[in-house]
Amino acid sequence: MILNFNETLGSTTVMPGYFSVMSGGQSVGVSSVSISGSQAVLNLSGSIAPGAAVTVSYTDPSGANDASGVLQDMAGNDVVNFGGVTAQNNSGQSGGGTGDTTAPTLLSSGGAVVSTSGTSLILNFNETLGST
Repeated sequence: MILNFNETLGSTTVMPGYFSVMSGGQSVGVSSVSISGSQAVLNLSGSIAPGAAVTVSYTDPSGANDASGVLQDMAGNDVVNFGGVTAQNNSGQSGGGTGDTTAPTLLSSGGAVVSTSGTSLILNFNETLGST
């Protein structure tokens, strides 16, 4: 599961237990979290069924700026808690141009975001784009 943020995240190790993922009303465990630029990648301990409704929540247990273990930006500001955010479920879709015949579209909410530095425009699409 990939979470997109509006600025680059710090590289601290994030505790997977701070996330809650629900799929079809059932909890799906988060086994690890990796950070890449403005994305947090949640590695799930179970699979998400195609077409299932999926939500994700995140809670920083201290409520204060922590030195490590939580989602942060590059300046060390903790990400604000969020709950019940609906995720786009792309499970079961083929990547690399096989099987997927629907063109990606820019998200209607948060699809275009100016970076905090004001020097970049970040475009968020409804599916992962190829690297070619």
